Amino acid sequence: MAEDAELELLLFLDGRSYEAATGYVVEFAVRLTEKTPERPHGISYALVFRPKEGEPFVRFPLSVLAEGS
Repeated sequence: MAEDAELELLLFLDGRSYEAATGYVVEFAVRLTEKTPERPHGISYALVFRPKEGEPFVRFPLSVLAEGS
């Protein structure tokens, strides 16, 4: 049950953008995908940090985030 709520919250973040500091945003991309060895839960996601009106400074895809856990 809790996992369903966590998944729903994660999927809710897809396409959302939040101001992290004046002029800078954090964006989320979250999608359901097929389950694979690389994505055992069937979720693809990334975090992006960029200026409000510019190209990303840094993008963390799922694989980079998973390596740190």
